[in-house]
Amino acid sequence: RKLIIDTKKKAEDGDPDAMQRLGKWYDGGLHGLTQSDQLARKWLTKADSTRVSQAMRRVKEDSDLDAMNDLGMWYSEGDKGLDVNEKLAFKYFKMSADRNDARGMAQAGIRLADGVGTKEDINAGIGLTLRAADGKSTSDLGCYCMGIWYHEGMYGLCADESKAEHYLNKAVDGSCTFLHLGLEWEDEARERLDRIKKNQEKASSNSQAKQ
Repeated sequence: RKLIIDTKKKAEDGDPDAMQRLGKWYDGGLHGLTQSDQLARKWLTKADSTRVSQAMRRVKEDSDLDAMNDLGMWYSEGDKGLDVNEKLAFKYFKMSADRNDARGMAQAGIRLADGVGTKEDINAGIGLTLRAADGKSTSDLGCYCMGIWYHEGMYGLCADESKAEHYLNKAVDGSCTFLHLGLEWEDEARERLDRIKKNQEKASSNSQAKQ
């Protein structure tokens, strides 16, 4: 009973984690609470809106990089009760990128290269993504994109398996400062590395056969 009382007090005091817990407990009728879809929605919705307002305040007052990247993702994915808005997603990622955050550089770079949420600028997009892959702090997403782009010869880059291998390895080896690459993309990076390795082995075998 104390757990419920303490959690409700924290939720009423503005703690979004407590709001989230209450919402889940009402949804499942857990910890002695009577199951209630209405109360579950109330607290889960309030948790989302509180997280968004807190993130916006941290951006405004503290130039908080985590908050910028969170807002960028939430607007991009339509999360936390927000409508999908790629212009606002780019705005927050670019704010992060302008402060040399590798996560923001990767996300803003991708959008510049593709013209998503902003005017297309391939050179600026490649430049930002490359900084995310090679800077003092690095992003596995930035490395993944550079690897794909070199592997496919995209955006005017010359196809280069050696560079593709370098960046794809960096994307999956855990060495980057920020690890925010989705599992599906990580699997694709590993699959492409396997293909590159097989091509190298085939080329080596053909070279030896000619000698």
